[in-house]
Amino acid sequence: MGYSARVSRFSADGLYPFNNYYRNSVASARLRYHPDGKTDASLTYHYGDDIYHFPTNGQGQPVDSNQRAAQRGPMLSLSAERALSGNLDARIGAAVREARAFYNDEHPPAQGSFWSRDYVRRATANALLTWRAPAIVTVTGGIEYEDERQLGKSDFNASFGNFPDSIRVHRNTTGYFTQALIVAGRAALTLGGRLDDNSQFGTHATYRGGVVYRLEERTRLRISAGTGFKEPTFFENFAHGFVQGNPNLDPERSRSWEAGFEHRRRRTSLSVTYFDQRFRDLIEYDGAPPPNQPNYFNVGGASANGVEATVEANVATAVVFSVSYTYLHTKVLQSGTPTDPDGLFVPGKSLIRRPAHTVAPQLAATIGDRARVTLGARWVGSRDDLDFNRPVGQRRVTLNAYSRVNVAAEYDLRRIVLTGNLENAFNDQAQEIAGFRPRGRTVMIGGRVTVGR
Repeated sequence: MGYSARVSRFSADGLYPFNNYYRNSVASARLRYHPDGKTDASLTYHYGDDIYHFPTNGQGQPVDSNQRAAQRGPMLSLSAERALSGNLDARIGAAVREARAFYNDEHPPAQGSFWSRDYVRRATANALLTWRAPAIVTVTGGIEYEDERQLGKSDFNASFGNFPDSIRVHRNTTGYFTQALIVAGRAALTLGGRLDDNSQFGTHATYRGGVVYRLEERTRLRISAGTGFKEPTFFENFAHGFVQGNPNLDPERSRSWEAGFEHRRRRTSLSVTYFDQRFRDLIEYDGAPPPNQPNYFNVGGASANGVEATVEANVATAVVFSVSYTYLHTKVLQSGTPTDPDGLFVPGKSLIRRPAHTVAPQLAATIGDRARVTLGARWVGSRDDLDFNRPVGQRRVTLNAYSRVNVAAEYDLRRIVLTGNLENAFNDQAQEIAGFRPRGRTVMIGGRVTVGR
């Protein structure tokens, strides 16, 4: 039998001089039971409670002195695994998560006030079997069930009237999946598929396959391809009031493939990957739809492709240098609405907030057997975004590149480890997202204490 427990609390005054307080409290515990070499079970409980005050309006302007949101709730999960034979394992799992969300923005009636309370519950259960023929093939198959429910009330009150609203929705998904890993000489082949049957948007199948080939002991080639989908959120499906959800939305879908290689030597390693993605049935938002029509609908299509590369080298006995680079090219292929004055999906233009170039170098040094220092940086190139401080029709802007330099260190005193972090060391104030202030230079000092054997 084993057990663990953890309690944490984080609070901050935020970036703005008023109404920007944030607090997050978390308590968790885990109980593990391992009666023999064939059985392993665990029970985990987690409870979170957070509240966030934010003064910004829809344009990112700090003008609201009492706007706040809160969320709290538990999560309980159970998992168990049993070896049925030398080649066959069985695993079951179940989890339930509940969240109570609250939002309140009180204003004089002339300006309008709004509050909402929501209860969201998500329960899942799964079972799977894994069969192994050592060094030849591993086959896994299983089933998963998910049930989602939301119950909520809201009220908008203004000088021209009172507008109460409520929501009570439910959907469930049953998923069937299988995967095989086959080893043949220098090659390893992976094939997998999944079928999801959802009560709201129907049945969808996805797959993934890939192969890794070892040219020599230090070099591997790999290629893979697959599909995926992202279900609409409850809000996109069922929203009421000033925003109307669309219960007939299809999931966003994607297909992708990638190819790359890895080469390792005694003191260096190199990894390069090319990737290509296509998206369709993107969910778009229309702020001014025709009367009695929803704000959300499917139509858009987009592509993304590029290269990721990482180099790592031991430049000294206890010093490791690495650098990662990403080149990303995105393009909107199809937009779904002629009423897109903000330019969110413009055919031929890039997707917003996707920089073409990102570079991240890092230097990590171990000093003796007790100290470790890491110096890291991240440079993000220019990218398009929407600035809601600008007039309608002129909101698509190009943000300048920004950089962040971070330093982390720790010192081990055996049972006590002292830690320190310096984030955004040079206080770069370039915006990461249009209309939102970046966090400036931040210093954090802490430690960890080990109790017991």
